[in-house]
Amino acid sequence: MKRIAIPKQELWDEEHERFIVVRPTILHLEHNLVSLYNWESKYHKPLLSKSPMTIEERRDYVRFMTLNEIEDKNAYLALTKSHFDSIEAYINDPMTASTFAKTGESKKGSQFITAELLYCWMSSFNIPYEPCQHWHLNRLLTLIRVCSEENKGPQKVSRGKAMEQQRALNEMRKAQLGTRG
Repeated sequence: MKRIAIPKQELWDEEHERFIVVRPTILHLEHNLVSLYNWESKYHKPLLSKSPMTIEERRDYVRFMTLNEIEDKNAYLALTKSHFDSIEAYINDPMTASTFAKTGESKKGSQFITAELLYCWMSSFNIPYEPCQHWHLNRLLTLIRVCSEENKGPQKVSRGKAMEQQRALNEMRKAQLGTRG
C-alpha cells in the first residue's frame, strides 16, 4: 500500500475564477486488479499500454486506487508532479523477489493486457479472485507468469546449444582431472 500526504493549501480554479481550499488529506493507495478494472470501465482503453495518459486520467486512476474514504474530493486536484512520480515508482515496484531468465524469444504480438485478460488468466490457472484481485498488480502478474512458466515444461535445447554445453562441461572436467581428454 502507498500512502500519500496532501497538505492544506489553496488552489486557483480558473474555470470558476475562485480559490479552492484543500484540507489536509492522507490517501491510502493500492495498485491492483480492481482499480485497473474500474479505470478501464470508465475510459474503455487498456491502462497497461504504451499510450500516454492525460492528467485527468492519471488523477482518476489515483481515485480508483484510493482505499480510504476521502472527505475532500479536491485533494486529487492538489496532487503534484512529486506525488505522481512517487505513485509511478510504487506502481513499477515489482513487489516480489521472483526473477525470470531472459530467453532469446520476445513476444511481438500487439495484445494489450486488460483487466478481463487478467481475470481470464486467473481462471485458467485456478488463481482465486479473492484475495488476489486486491494484491499489488505486479505481484499478481508475477504469479501468473510463474504459473505459465511452470506449465510450459522443460524447454528443448537446440543441437548447437547442446553441443556447446557439452564441450564446456568436458573442458571443465579435463581441467578438474588435469587430463588432456
